[in-house]
Amino acid sequence: MWGLSIIVKLEHRVYNNLDSAESVSKWIKTDLEVMHLQEGFKMAKAGALKMEAEDLAWFCEQIALVQKSGIGIHDGVSLLADSIDDQRQLNVLKKLESELKTMIPLSAAMTAAGGFPPYLVRMTEIGEISGNLDRVMTNLSDFYQRDAELRRKLRSALVYPVVLLVMMAAVIILLIVRVLPIFSDILSAFGGEMPGVSMALLNIGLFLGPMAGGCCH
Repeated sequence: MWGLSIIVKLEHRVYNNLDSAESVSKWIKTDLEVMHLQEGFKMAKAGALKMEAEDLAWFCEQIALVQKSGIGIHDGVSLLADSIDDQRQLNVLKKLESELKTMIPLSAAMTAAGGFPPYLVRMTEIGEISGNLDRVMTNLSDFYQRDAELRRKLRSALVYPVVLLVMMAAVIILLIVRVLPIFSDILSAFGGEMPGVSMALLNIGLFLGPMAGGCCH
């Protein structure tokens, strides 16, 4: 929903900032344009990226700052490339810097360089057309930051149940392998017998006992 809300807001800005109806129809002709943006968003969410959401949030934030400072896009990307340590980001920025040397728009350079999702490229193009690239990039930075935070929360939410299941399995195996045989011996000493289900679990424990002992050693 974040992606769709950004699309609506940015489309509204395009209509308010372009000079004429002909300009609008040239760049945003039908609802199919919005469908392409939604498709790009789904690809980004599906993980079809060479840069992670955190990297994209950082990139968009830096481009917005470059725009606000009045530095040229090529010079700004060059400065970003010189200040980055991550090799993956550095490779993408170097390719982007090389493409910008040909004096093509940022969106076209991003497409040629690769590593950027179609959603981000198209939003960048809309920002260039409307003259609001800095605001578009700020919105995109917020979007990818929220996306990265959501991914972290999902990972954390998934880790806890997995750890809990592993601990429960370990406790159950311990009860079957170590505790149940003791109860069986006590019950046999008093002339009793274990129920069928308990006997089945006991047999499983006797089977797993040597393997569990080998793992412990």
